[in-house]
Amino acid sequence: MGATMRTFCCFCLIFVLAPTAYAQKQGDKIVVISADRAELRANETVTGTVARGNRLRVDDVNGDWFWVKYSNGNGKHVAGWIHRDYIMPHKPISKVIDFFTASIQKKPTAYDYQVRGMLWSDKGEYDIAIADYNESIRLDPKQDDAWNNRGLAWYRKREYDKAIKDYDEALRIDPKCELAWNNRGLIWKDKGEYDKAIKDYDEALRLDPKFVIAWNNRGDIEREKGNYDKAIKYYGEVIRLDPKNIDGWNNRGYIWKLKKKYENAIQDFTEVLRLDPENVYAWNSRGFCSRRTGKYYNALNDYNKALKIDSKNDETLNDRAWIYATCPNEIFRDGKQAIKDAKQACELSNWKDHRFVDTYGAALAEAGRFDEAIKQIEKAMSLDADYAKETAPKMLKLFKAKQPYREELKN
Repeated sequence: MGATMRTFCCFCLIFVLAPTAYAQKQGDKIVVISADRAELRANETVTGTVARGNRLRVDDVNGDWFWVKYSNGNGKHVAGWIHRDYIMPHKPISKVIDFFTASIQKKPTAYDYQVRGMLWSDKGEYDIAIADYNESIRLDPKQDDAWNNRGLAWYRKREYDKAIKDYDEALRIDPKCELAWNNRGLIWKDKGEYDKAIKDYDEALRLDPKFVIAWNNRGDIEREKGNYDKAIKYYGEVIRLDPKNIDGWNNRGYIWKLKKKYENAIQDFTEVLRLDPENVYAWNSRGFCSRRTGKYYNALNDYNKALKIDSKNDETLNDRAWIYATCPNEIFRDGKQAIKDAKQACELSNWKDHRFVDTYGAALAEAGRFDEAIKQIEKAMSLDADYAKETAPKMLKLFKAKQPYREELKN
């Protein structure tokens, strides 16, 4: 695999860079920009090295030193402190791209083209990234990482056949490349071929039992198949291996929510928020679980914090409107605010989400505007056939009788 450069496909990636006046903090991503490999240290001992161009997550900060973890490939993991001189912030990406562009102009190498390709991919510029990968492969066609990373760019462009072809070539060059096994599994998953995806993920995990992202992806497959207990098991392994992995906590919390194990879900989302206080999804999800357990004050508090971070989050606006419109405890009802929130959610979603239109109808009913509420329920019915059959009839019956809807808690 040459100088190992890792690109994971899922919720997170990996890389690194150098001299910077920017302050790094826990959770930030950095990119290694040393001339070759940068040392990782612990207790004045070198624990390992990280290749130029790799992205890493900062787990701790001590002055000019940053604690990071890194997979060298083939199941080998190292952790240690890396010095500020050998890294630069992952954002703004444009500055990192400029750094490697200057390096390429001075001395073009297959490796630096590959690094720059990954950075372009981070920006969503997949065609430019593919051009860099093409040049990297032209200069050195035996790099499995270049084939793997170009496959990832094809995957993001949803050109799955081209991606599979590149992953196949990466695996021909290095059958022990756990990243290529994992990334090819992502394509099989998106194509709905779950058995093939499981086979590839399992091979990636056989090669590297500590491959956190593969465990997470394995959990995603079980979630898609409706095997929630298995999904919880796999997400639990993510958390065991990497207790600071936000995806693992969020994903397991989501499964607990689906299983209506709301207290368990609240615990997981609380951990997400401890790690990332700006995580809107976790604020909103914890608010939902609190609502479903009758903790309306806590729910509104979480929704308010989510909206302070993202005032145009349609899901949160809808969920807050639902409490204001339908809460069985009148202390928390506010028809005027419910109408405002629900209407904004509908506008943000171009009036195409039946759930939001349904909430708007409920808000109008809470304000005593029953004729308008009926029209909104009828509109929601036109957007979703299942809703029209299962939920709408009850809403219409109430509104025609001039009665607002009250949420019933069913655990």
